[in-house]
Amino acid sequence: MAGKITTNSLPESFYTPFLSDVAKSRPPSTILSLFPLENRPGLISLLAGRPNPYSFPFTALNFSASAPGGDSEAPLQLSLVGDELAGALQYGPPIGMPALMAWFAELQEQVHGRTFGTEGWEMHVGTGSQDLLTKAITALVNPGDSVLVQSPIYPGVIPLFYGLHCEQVEVDGDADGISSDSLRSILESWPPEKPKPRVLYTIPYGGNPDGSTATLERRREVLKLAEEHNFLIMEDDPYYFLFYGKDRTPSYFALEKTELKSVGRVLRFDSLSKILSAGMRLGFVCAPAPILRAIEGNTSASNLQTASLTQVIAAKLLRAWGIDGFMTHTVRISDFYREKRDIFQAAMVKHLGGLAEWTAPEAGLFFWFKLNFNEDSAELIRTKAVEQGVLALPGTAFHPNGRKSASLALCNMSSPSGMLFFAMEADPEVTEERLNDWYDNEHIPLRLKVSGLNTVTRYKATDGQVPTWLAMYNCDAPAVVQSEGYTSLAALGSENEKDILSKFTGVSRRIYEHVSTTTAPGVSDEELPAKFIYVAGLEVPGGAEDDLNRWYDEEHIDMFSKIPGWKQTRRYQIIEHKQFGVAVEGRPVCKFLAVHEFDNGEFVQTPEMRDAVSSEWAKRVLSIVVQKELRVFGLHKGFRA
Repeated sequence: MAGKITTNSLPESFYTPFLSDVAKSRPPSTILSLFPLENRPGLISLLAGRPNPYSFPFTALNFSASAPGGDSEAPLQLSLVGDELAGALQYGPPIGMPALMAWFAELQEQVHGRTFGTEGWEMHVGTGSQDLLTKAITALVNPGDSVLVQSPIYPGVIPLFYGLHCEQVEVDGDADGISSDSLRSILESWPPEKPKPRVLYTIPYGGNPDGSTATLERRREVLKLAEEHNFLIMEDDPYYFLFYGKDRTPSYFALEKTELKSVGRVLRFDSLSKILSAGMRLGFVCAPAPILRAIEGNTSASNLQTASLTQVIAAKLLRAWGIDGFMTHTVRISDFYREKRDIFQAAMVKHLGGLAEWTAPEAGLFFWFKLNFNEDSAELIRTKAVEQGVLALPGTAFHPNGRKSASLALCNMSSPSGMLFFAMEADPEVTEERLNDWYDNEHIPLRLKVSGLNTVTRYKATDGQVPTWLAMYNCDAPAVVQSEGYTSLAALGSENEKDILSKFTGVSRRIYEHVSTTTAPGVSDEELPAKFIYVAGLEVPGGAEDDLNRWYDEEHIDMFSKIPGWKQTRRYQIIEHKQFGVAVEGRPVCKFLAVHEFDNGEFVQTPEMRDAVSSEWAKRVLSIVVQKELRVFGLHKGFRA
C-alpha cells in the first residue's frame, strides 16, 4: 500500500537508535517476505500451511447491526458468504486484513489529515490496543531504560515497563492533560551522564484514569519538547471518539504535520473497543515504517495475526456505514456517555460535595477524584466502601511506585440508571392516613440515605384498579436497590412497619434498567414529577422486540408528545421481579415499561391519545402483544435525597 513519500518525513536511518536490541536482532521472516509474491497472476503457491476452506463447516454468517443513527433507523442486515467468508475463516496477513486497513487509512485521512503511503507511516491491526502497546514497547525499549509516562498512568502499561525493569519517570498531569512544564523540568534537569528517555507514553483524550483531555497549547509544547529532546510520543487514544466537550483538539498525529519540521515522532494507537465492541478486540497503530516492521516481527513471533473473522465483520459494518455514518455513530454514543457523565456528576455533587475534589471529564469513561482528608484510598475501599457495596480503583494502582494515594478512579459510564417499581395494596384495616404517615415519614427517609438513590415518587391509582399505591425509586444504577446496603434496611423496620407490612394483600416489586427519556421542550426539573402518569407495560414475542422499540422511538413517543399536557416519557426494561398476594394474583408483569407523565388527568379521553394507539403501526404492534398492563395514577408526593 505504500507509495512515494511526498511529506517531509524523518529518514528510516533516524529510527535505528530508537529500536530495541530485540527488534534489531530479530531476523526477518522468510515466509512473510515471500507472501507478496502470491499475488502474482498465474502463480501456484505451495508456500503456507493453510487448511482447505472446504473443511470449514461455516457456509454463511448473517448478522444484524444498528444503523449509524441508532434505533431511529432500520437496522442493517449484513452477510458474509462465498469468497468473503472463506477469506474471513482463513489465515490472513500479520499486519491486518486489506479491506479493514483501507477503511482505517481513509479514516485517518479524513479525521487527522494524514495520508497513507505518502508520509512515511504505515499501519498494523492488533488484537486491541493493549496487544499493540505490548509489541511497540518491546520494539522500542530495552531492559533498564528510562521511559516518560503521564501520571496518573493507565495501569495496563505499568507491568509492561516493569517487565523490562524500566525506570518509569512520572510526568505530572492535571485537568488540562499532561503538564508540559513538568515534562520540560524533567528533561532539562536530566543527569548528563544518563541516557535520556526515548519514549513518552500519554493518553490525550479522556485519560484513564483521570479523565483529562490535553489542551492544544499543551500538545504543541509536548511536540516541541519531543523535537528538542529527541523522543517519540506513544499517543494512546482509545477515547478520541468518546468526546463530549465543546471543541475537539487535534491529535498529536495531526499536529506533528503542522507543528514540527518533519513528521515521524508520533505512534498513534486507536481502538474499536469503546465504540464497536470490546469483545471483538480490534485496534490499530499508525507509526513510522521501521517501527511498524519491528511490531510486525513481534506479531509474527507471537500470535501470527489478529483474528481474520473479527476484522472482516468489522470491515463489513464500517464499509456499510461509511466514514460519515461512523462519525454519526460516534456522536450518538458520545451523547449517550455525556448523559451518563452528567448523572454521575450530579450524584457526586450530592454525596461527595465538600469531601472530595474533581474535574468533570470531557471524554472517556472515568472520574478521578481526590479525597479532602489524608486517607489511603486503598484502605478505604478494602474496608468501608466494600462493606457498603461499592467497589472502585484506588489511586495507588495508577502510580508505578505504588505509593499511597488519597485519589480514586471511578467508572460508572457502563451501567444504566435504574428504577425500583413498588406497587402495593393494603387491607382496609390499614387506613390511608396511617399508611401514608408510615411510608412518607418513616420508610422513604431511611432509604433516601442510601448512596445512589436519588428520588422516590408516590402515586395513587385513579383508574379504579388495584394495587392502589405505587412508589417509583429512581437510582444511579439497578445495583443500588439490589445492594446489601439497601436490602438490609428491611431488618431495621419498626414494629409499626412490621404490622403494616403484615397486612399487605398484594405487592409487585420490580427492578428495571433505564432505556430512554424524552422530555417536552422547555420542561424543567421543577415541573417534574407531573400530576398524572400513564403506565404502559407491553410484552411481545422475542422476534418482535426490535419492531416494538422502533415503534416507540420512531412514532409512538412522538404521537404521545402531541397529547395535551404531556411532559415526559421514560422507557424501562425489566431485570427482576416478584409479586405476592391475592390483590396482584394473575396481574401481568411485562418486559418493557413506559411511564408517560401529564399535567392533567383528561389525556386518556383526547383524540390525540386515540390516534397514538390506533395508527397502522400501533395496530400491527398491539396485535402481537402477548400481555399488557395499562394503569393511570395521580401524584401523591415526591421526595428527593
